[in-house]
Amino acid sequence: MSHVFAYGMLSRSSMSRARYPRRQKRRRRRTDLTVGIVALALERKAIVLMADKMITMAADLGVEQSETKGAFLPNGWIALYAGGTTFAQLVVGHYPPILEKAVADGADPLLPAVVMDSFHRAYADVWDYVVEHEILRPRHFTREEYQSGIADQATREAVEQEREAKERDESPEFLLCGFDAQGFGHIVNVSLRSEELSGAFDAIGSGGPVAHARLVWQKTNENDELARVLYEVYTAKVQAEMNRFVGPGSDAYVMFGNGQDNLRALSDDSKRRLAEVFRFNDRTPFRMARRRSEIGKEPIEPDSDWERAFVDFKVPLPDHLREIRERILRDGAAC
Repeated sequence: MSHVFAYGMLSRSSMSRARYPRRQKRRRRRTDLTVGIVALALERKAIVLMADKMITMAADLGVEQSETKGAFLPNGWIALYAGGTTFAQLVVGHYPPILEKAVADGADPLLPAVVMDSFHRAYADVWDYVVEHEILRPRHFTREEYQSGIADQATREAVEQEREAKERDESPEFLLCGFDAQGFGHIVNVSLRSEELSGAFDAIGSGGPVAHARLVWQKTNENDELARVLYEVYTAKVQAEMNRFVGPGSDAYVMFGNGQDNLRALSDDSKRRLAEVFRFNDRTPFRMARRRSEIGKEPIEPDSDWERAFVDFKVPLPDHLREIRERILRDGAAC
């Protein structure tokens, strides 16, 4: 049976050297990538990424799209973002020169702390630029004058209200994920007011809290087999669909290293298999107490060898990671 992974479709981010990228025309408010989930697997040698395809336009109009809300960074890491796409793309586009300067100063571009700090600097730069050009300058104030304090109370309050609304409506969340120089995976969470190293998993977007809670409940572990983590991330995505802004479609990827060549997209056939297994295992154990609506709609039980087949054929590994998989599977079978 042929492998069902294909090369991922995330596009490389812009390599602009401008200090500030040009601000694009304002769009209607929308929430892009309403859930994004990242989890480590296989003793941190693999990373699972999953996101829905829904975007929410004005008046809560939800539509599904084919474009994944993510981009490659110049060090080969990936950034998933939730929030305004235009703002997020400005941050991603402004990041390369910030990282380049950090590297010139002797920093390791693959060190999680360096990635986190430099990306947050890029975020802060773009935020300052947007506030100055879209809030302050129309009122004939410079950033320096704003920082010194606006004398007129009514004007000051109006500026702060608009600034708070822009932060609430447009400032995105980011999950950055990739591998350090030793080949171990990491997840970094960056927003306007925070930056932190995540643990074995993290989630962003309006469906993020529900997805994160599901992963906590399942005790998703960075040392677990890749297929198991992929399944648990899928169940977290399904759970997040309780949020009305999270769509049923999913983009799913696995990273085995930094850069486009190490990214694989999960096939639609594999997604269907995950859905079938989930539906069967998510059913109620009660038979006598079934609801009338459940009678005749029992999910089909998967084949007895579905796990082995899924591991071997749906999520194949590069040669250098197979020993880790077999050791994990041996340990599980011996318990």
